[in-house]
Amino acid sequence: MIIEIGKKYNVSPKYKKQYIDVEYVEHESNGTKLTITTFWRSGEFAITPMHNYEVEWLEDAMTSDEDQELCPLEFEESEFLSSWDGYFDELKVVEGEISDEEMARLNDGYCDDGYSFLEDEGYTTYNSDVYMCGELSISEFEEFSEEVV
Repeated sequence: MIIEIGKKYNVSPKYKKQYIDVEYVEHESNGTKLTITTFWRSGEFAITPMHNYEVEWLEDAMTSDEDQELCPLEFEESEFLSSWDGYFDELKVVEGEISDEEMARLNDGYCDDGYSFLEDEGYTTYNSDVYMCGELSISEFEEFSEEVV
C-alpha cells in the first residue's frame, strides 16, 4: 500500500494485546504523580499524515518488529476511534513517594471503582499517551456505519 499525505487511514495493531494507553495523574495537594497503564486487546485510530515524516512513520509501522512503537497522538491529524477489552491495568509512581500500603490501597480502589476513585482521592489527569506496538494494520479510511433495522 502506498501511504499519501492528506489521505486518511484506519490504523490498528495487527496482533492482539499490542494497544497500550497511559494516563498521567497528579495529586492536587502533594504533587505525587502516577501512571495508569491500560493494556487493551486492540484499538484503532484514524490518521491523516500531513508531512513526509508522518508518511514514513506509517510505512515503517506496516512492517515493524514487535518491539517498535507508534504513538498516534504524535501525528498532526489523528482521531481516536475505539479500544476494546482492556485486560490489565497497572498503577505506578513516577514522582514522589507512596508507601507500599498506600499503593495497595490505591490499586484496590482503582480496581473496584476505576478512575473516579482516584479523582475522589485528589488525583487529576495532566497528560496521556497511546502506543501501538509491533506491526500495524493500515487501510484506507472507512467510517463505521451502523445499519438501521
